[in-house]
Amino acid sequence: MKNQSIQTSISIRPGNSTDISAVLDIASTWLSAFDPEGKNVNGFLFGTAYTEEDLLRIIESEDIAVALYQEKEVVGYFLVDNFSNNPTSRLYRQHLKALLPGKERVCPRAQIAIKEAYQGMGISGRLTAFLKESVNSRYDAIFSIVSLQNPKMPVHEKAGWQVLGKNDDFYFVMLALK
Repeated sequence: MKNQSIQTSISIRPGNSTDISAVLDIASTWLSAFDPEGKNVNGFLFGTAYTEEDLLRIIESEDIAVALYQEKEVVGYFLVDNFSNNPTSRLYRQHLKALLPGKERVCPRAQIAIKEAYQGMGISGRLTAFLKESVNSRYDAIFSIVSLQNPKMPVHEKAGWQVLGKNDDFYFVMLALK
């Protein structure tokens, strides 16, 4: 019953500049939990953290959606990134180019994160549906990389992410928008 009450209190909207610190906090929590040796069960964001400047540009591009609890607390986000030049974004572009050469309308990076207390409530699916609708005029698909350690890979596949390939560490996935 508690989860049902929380679910009805979750709204989704485009991200704005007032959300930056909350998004950075959520990302930081999951980035710090990632263990490349596979000893963790929860931390699956990896790589270079986004900066405030990166997030501001993503917000200005309308490439982020946030989930709010009771219209106040940011409890999750989904962003796509077609411009950052940090090492992780460059890695994503390299893999995308190798897997799908000549695909200019595929956004090369995505990141979704939900606070642990709010997981399992369908928030990632709602964020995905919202963001797909808002970016589908600019992109045909979104590319991402998912850790092989991530036990939520079936959830990604259920949401429409297609596995393009994998290596020893990652799945390479794409979400069609059309």
